[in-house]
Amino acid sequence: MPPGRPRRGFRNAIVVGFVAIPLLLIGPEIAPVFATVTDAHPLAWAATEGLLPADASTAQYSPNLDAVVCHGRRSCVAVGNYTDTSGGDQGLIETLADGTATAREASLPGNAATTNPNAAIIGLSCPTEHSCVGVGQYVDSRGVQQGLVETLASGTWTATEAPQPANASTTQYSSVVYGITCRTVGFCIGTGTYVDSSGNDQGLIETLSGITWNATEAPLPPNASTVQYAVLRDVVCPAVGSCVALGNYHDSITNDQGFVDNLSGGTWTPTETPLPDNNAVGSEGSLNHLACVKLGHCVAEGSYTATTGGVQGLIDTLSGGTWTAHEAQLPGDAATANQGADLTDVSCSSPAFCVGVGQYVDANAALQGLVETRSGPNFTPSQAPVLANAAPDPGAALAAVACVGNRFCAAVGGFRDTHGTLQGLIETRSGGTWTASDAPLPANAATNPKVSLLNVACSNAGSCMALGAYTDMNGNERSLIEIS
Repeated sequence: MPPGRPRRGFRNAIVVGFVAIPLLLIGPEIAPVFATVTDAHPLAWAATEGLLPADASTAQYSPNLDAVVCHGRRSCVAVGNYTDTSGGDQGLIETLADGTATAREASLPGNAATTNPNAAIIGLSCPTEHSCVGVGQYVDSRGVQQGLVETLASGTWTATEAPQPANASTTQYSSVVYGITCRTVGFCIGTGTYVDSSGNDQGLIETLSGITWNATEAPLPPNASTVQYAVLRDVVCPAVGSCVALGNYHDSITNDQGFVDNLSGGTWTPTETPLPDNNAVGSEGSLNHLACVKLGHCVAEGSYTATTGGVQGLIDTLSGGTWTAHEAQLPGDAATANQGADLTDVSCSSPAFCVGVGQYVDANAALQGLVETRSGPNFTPSQAPVLANAAPDPGAALAAVACVGNRFCAAVGGFRDTHGTLQGLIETRSGGTWTASDAPLPANAATNPKVSLLNVACSNAGSCMALGAYTDMNGNERSLIEIS
């Protein structure tokens, strides 16, 4: 896999405390909109385009915000990437400090390519207001992709090349760090992938202990293929020294399977995540995201191939030290043959309350948004409500969800309206009822804005921010920020 444009998507988007994001990424001419949520009055949302550094291109792909962390009303950090006037991809850091918003090009290690470093900051974790770690990728002067670590300490961002295990290739496409979680200052776990000296893609674990980063090849289940492909995308640490990393690997017959690496007592232990009993012979399973709100209690969601040949939603739960697989049940209008179901994200506010979101195919072969709600031991499916202006086949899908307590959640995604245009979709849950709303757009949005909302975070019920992208009237892709 050669270096290419950084992936799009938003992970580790965390909001701490009450958020005043409009001050971060919105000009003074746009006021924030906050609403008290009731079953009869869904959230009101305001939209804007993100800030850019002075050297940003005005005619090319630009920009992409991957993650945001806020501490209180006047301190926020958002990260991603943008295209500069030379056509190079650069890391992007947007900061709100004491009410002043700034956008800057992320610094890079000294060995970065000078023409196009293909840089992006993909993950972000901030254990305190003045301490953050961002992770991602860049290309060095030899044209080899390297993992990137950006650290905020004492008001200064410092860039370093992420270390690699001793068996890493020195000549091929190399590493990228996708996920990061910092339980405290000085204890962080990053996850990703790298290429070893035999040309195999291996899972990557980066550990910060104090001020030192160490890289480890992710251990794999015993049935892993000898010609390997593995990646870790997500990581959660319910406590210092106790973490769960989630990813995929190729088994002995080179099928793609989900797995977790569990950190306990200083040792990482791999486990292949199970599939439901109706999985097809040689079935592949893929887990997208993970939520662990308490030690020993986790939920991971994705998809697998069933004996019918159809793709089904997959829910894996950890309890009592054992992972258990569940076929995601579907709403009553689901297709009977190939339901085409996939779960893309999950949010848990307690071990007994979780919400997963994704998509499925109904009996009319229309794509619908899917919500799986756990209240107690079981998950209950429901179709995400659609808007009055949705096409008969709305092509609806939900990409991300965030829950606060066991009553309020916000989920985001997209749908197709009756004109065939792609619009952003926002779903809010209050008091057990889901309500759908159009994502508002900035004034410069195109007639067909091709909206995608890919992440959402909520500080409390009624105060949320969603990140995504849209197309402007000049045909350029722009970052989209939605605030409630």
